[in-house]
Amino acid sequence: MTKPLEVREITFQYGSHTILDKFSLAVDAGNVLAVMGPNGIGKTTLLKLIAGALPLQSGSVSIAGFDTREATQFARLHQGYVADKPYYYERVSGHGHIELFGRLYRSPVEPALARCREIGLTPETLREPVSTYSLGMRTKLSWVLATFHIPELLILDEPFSPLDVESRQVTLRWIEAARDHGQAVVIVSHDEGLLAGIASYAGRLTKTQLQLTGIDEIT
Repeated sequence: MTKPLEVREITFQYGSHTILDKFSLAVDAGNVLAVMGPNGIGKTTLLKLIAGALPLQSGSVSIAGFDTREATQFARLHQGYVADKPYYYERVSGHGHIELFGRLYRSPVEPALARCREIGLTPETLREPVSTYSLGMRTKLSWVLATFHIPELLILDEPFSPLDVESRQVTLRWIEAARDHGQAVVIVSHDEGLLAGIASYAGRLTKTQLQLTGIDEIT
């Protein structure tokens, strides 16, 4: 059976510094993987490589069976990505981004607008250009866009820290729903208390592997 995520022997360097060395990883459907490790170990780099936000130097990444280099468009259609610093078209409104994603995924925008209401993005806010948004508002919009099309894989990089308490609870429900729907989730967060409540398993990142640990070892 095709896995939502397969990473095969990727190596990545910044200059002479090796971040990942022949690193491999696979995540099955319906699982939430929490990636742990100290600052600077390469957690965000790993997620960017998976999402295609950084180009691979060697090895391969497949999302829902689609190679991210050979079938980039199809791979991206099967993923949702909440970056630690979300990128937007700054002069475009939040609603404009939702309409753009609706055309991209050929999906109606009403479910996404309902998610906006659930997470606290008001119609007035959505009419404003994203350049006026706080980091919390930008992260909320990123969540909505990442879950727009029910992707096989959710990639979440520090998705909680900019959010208020109520919005965090909303996104936890979304992760649980994604897991129960059979989607896979890979998440990096320093909020270990939240991770312990939603992760199927956790792993501590090294250059060459993810050392799996039990959920009770997260906190």
